Amino acid sequence: EAALYTTLYKMEAEELVLSREVLVGNRRRRRYYTLTDKGREYAGEEIAKYIRMTDGIRKILSGWDKK
Repeated sequence: EAALYTTLYKMEAEELVLSREVLVGNRRRRRYYTLTDKGREYAGEEIAKYIRMTDGIRKILSGWDKK
């Protein structure tokens, strides 16, 4: 839980997400996060990196049993 919120606060500082608070009940507040355009672009770049990396690993492992 702590790691999640630390990450969300960092992402908010970097303008990757926006947050809004909503009052739930009399005193409880709930915070909602949404990706910004900058956040969507960053996520797309990270997903592309992940796909390239897993494709490379898959290529390496596909030749593993042939040796």
